[in-house]
Amino acid sequence: MEAFWERGYSATSIRDLVQVMQMVPKSVYAEFGGKDALFVATIEHYVAEQSARYRVQLGEAPFGLERIEGYFESLREGQEHRGCFLVNTLAESASIPAEALERVQGFFRWLEGLYAQNLAAADRAGTLRPGLDVARVASALVVYDQGLAVASRSSAQRGVLADGALALLDAFRA
Repeated sequence: MEAFWERGYSATSIRDLVQVMQMVPKSVYAEFGGKDALFVATIEHYVAEQSARYRVQLGEAPFGLERIEGYFESLREGQEHRGCFLVNTLAESASIPAEALERVQGFFRWLEGLYAQNLAAADRAGTLRPGLDVARVASALVVYDQGLAVASRSSAQRGVLADGALALLDAFRA
């Protein structure tokens, strides 16, 4: 994952992968089938890690704005200085394997569902501002989350970013 994360899919060669993985090219092809398949496997691994993290932060009861607030508050601490591997991958969407792009997009649709679940719970509890379109707000939160991943490359920005997210949530409160 490190080579793809540092260089991106397009700029990472088999030679780079062989060096990082300490394998001979024949072994990389035998084990993974080539660069495309290795990249898809890398995406799958990262998605599994991130899904587990988001499930804990956004996918457990009690659902509501407080759950989303807790997630954004957690961004003040230890986030990757390289941004999100999936967001970085989206920047190369024209050149990555279609299967990898589908998996990345599927992850963000799933994340949108977690936000929607929390927003719907807030709506039922009367803590969401009346008339808000839960689906549109959930989609906007995913876009905001992706932007945070890009901006979080600067550790000095983490607190500011978390504060911005919390202010955004305040605008949604009843």
